[in-house]
Amino acid sequence: MNKFTGMQSLKDAFNSIAVEVLINDEPQQAYITQAHLGESSRKHMHSLQPFNQGDYVSIGEAVYMVVEDVVNQRGAKYKATIQHCNYMIQLPGETIRVPDGVDSRGRPKYKEIVQPGKELHSIVNMDRVTMNGSQIVVNTSVYMMLIPDIEEARENVKVNDEYDVYGEMMVVVNINRLRTGLMEITLKAKL
Repeated sequence: MNKFTGMQSLKDAFNSIAVEVLINDEPQQAYITQAHLGESSRKHMHSLQPFNQGDYVSIGEAVYMVVEDVVNQRGAKYKATIQHCNYMIQLPGETIRVPDGVDSRGRPKYKEIVQPGKELHSIVNMDRVTMNGSQIVVNTSVYMMLIPDIEEARENVKVNDEYDVYGEMMVVVNINRLRTGLMEITLKAKL
């Protein structure tokens, strides 16, 4: 059997069961399967085209994020777990000066306008149990948030920033950038 004919057969079979999804707003064919049942909506995504951890995947009206590293192909296709984005974070906007008439001496007056920042889909989970030395601490005031590790997020999300998360003011206490393509942000309730 010709090796290329076998690969073409695999591609034809894959395309017959795949659906079109948007990965970072670019159309791509993917096969979506249900992951395990749990607290959040998680699915497995299979594709013949590469994608990366931190990418957004739009399936119909729902937005998911790739939460596993995709290093290379698994069985002639790329595969990773995607998780439903359950929150939208508003990054801080930039302040610009715009002309606002003239004063009594004819000099220009300016006013500052804050432009809204970019909105990012994110995954927010409550960190219920933490270890503090040898003690187990049950926690209801610490959230973990995942956002894509993109330039706007790196520039705008800083430790001590405050965000309204589900109606509660939260403070960024740690930013973990060890996961390729993702920023793992620890939020704590503001006292």
